[in-house]
Amino acid sequence: MIYLLAQSALLNLLTDPATPVRERMLAAQDAGSSFAMSAVTLAELEALAERVSDDGRLRQVISQLQLAVEVLPWPVNAASILGRFPRQANASPQDLQVAAHALAIGAEVIVAAPGPWPQIPTLSFQDWARQAAPSNPG
Repeated sequence: MIYLLAQSALLNLLTDPATPVRERMLAAQDAGSSFAMSAVTLAELEALAERVSDDGRLRQVISQLQLAVEVLPWPVNAASILGRFPRQANASPQDLQVAAHALAIGAEVIVAAPGPWPQIPTLSFQDWARQAAPSNPG
């Protein structure tokens, strides 16, 4: 299984050392799963680092994160998937791009915050920051 880590899951990992996301990632790795982030998510993190005044610490963490988690380029076929999504009132363009990326490569999205994920048709996702991990089996 390929898991695509959404921005909320990555920020949760970076800010909460006791997060259930870390435990679930280790268990999934032991089971042979792999993790990656979309180039879209990397762009979101870079934009956040630009807005935060923390003496460049977040940018350093993002650089280290890129060494640990593969960054996947946005696939061309994700564009046609994105174009078929119904309009989502509470979904950011970046969330929709990450969802299209996951669908294009057959990945499941890992999140750590409520969001538009249940409203995106056929998207498989899990919220690993909560005890019961909801999923939209599509």
